[in-house]
Amino acid sequence: MIMMLTFPHLKRKTEFQPLGVKASVIKPLNPLEVIDALQVALGKKTPDAQQPRKVVSAKPKTLTRSLKILVAEDTPFNQTFILRLLEKNGFHTILVENGRQAVERFNTDSVDVVLMDVQMPEMDGFEATREIRGLETQKGGHIPIIAMTAYATEGDRERCLAAGMDDYVSKPISAGKLFKAIEALVPPEETDKIPDEKKGCALNQDVLIKSFKDDHSLFKELVDIFVNDYPQMLTSLRESLKTADAKTFSRTAHSLKGMLRNFEAEVAADTAFDLEKKGKQGELDGTDQIVDRLAGQLEEVTQNLEQLVKKISKDG
Repeated sequence: MIMMLTFPHLKRKTEFQPLGVKASVIKPLNPLEVIDALQVALGKKTPDAQQPRKVVSAKPKTLTRSLKILVAEDTPFNQTFILRLLEKNGFHTILVENGRQAVERFNTDSVDVVLMDVQMPEMDGFEATREIRGLETQKGGHIPIIAMTAYATEGDRERCLAAGMDDYVSKPISAGKLFKAIEALVPPEETDKIPDEKKGCALNQDVLIKSFKDDHSLFKELVDIFVNDYPQMLTSLRESLKTADAKTFSRTAHSLKGMLRNFEAEVAADTAFDLEKKGKQGELDGTDQIVDRLAGQLEEVTQNLEQLVKKISKDG
């Protein structure tokens, strides 16, 4: 049995062994990785020989080394987007899902940069940054920490800096802004020339495809994730509304907002943001109508995205 997974971090062999799973592959499937997995499953190769293949773009000739980046992000959609963006440009990545895990991995792994989501379960990005800076006072050194935040106000910037972060980028993440932030913080003698964000879109495609760095494969993959994931998140909103679980309600709306803004769906994202704020304030009365409005907007966004995917496929 070979397991097909959506995210690389789900490759946990200890969980597969009791199920009789011999190997795993990551979707979208890479033909060479499938062949490796088949050989592992048939006993022709050892599991250690099966390595996930990263899609890496050509690097500038001035490249001296590839940075190792610790990514702390709890939303699967954002995890896929950020990891693909970094790995495609030759960076090594370590993914964690909350602030506590970020502190643990920072303490055990050597990294060059930390990308820290601000809102995460168990321990948020601010507290995790303070913990990391505390470790550095004992060990020495200073690793750049870049906050990833859905807000872009001056007050939020000051809060990030006060927590010990070096810079921040707002969501949805722009490849150009992210690379510039990394380049500005890593010493010139140690950094590689980071590629500029591609300008212009082939085949008359709009700013949405620009934001995905003209990566049509990544765009299609994330549309598929969105279409499959948002109905369950919508159900979670309605269920948490019934049980008056304001915390779950707010976090689910926050995740939906981030996904929608990555697709430039600002109207629906603003609706999700309204729900997020009401959840944080514990004001859930009357929000059922807003949830219904969001449901209609999500359906419309889905139709528009699927039409764009078809156009991309048709145009080749």
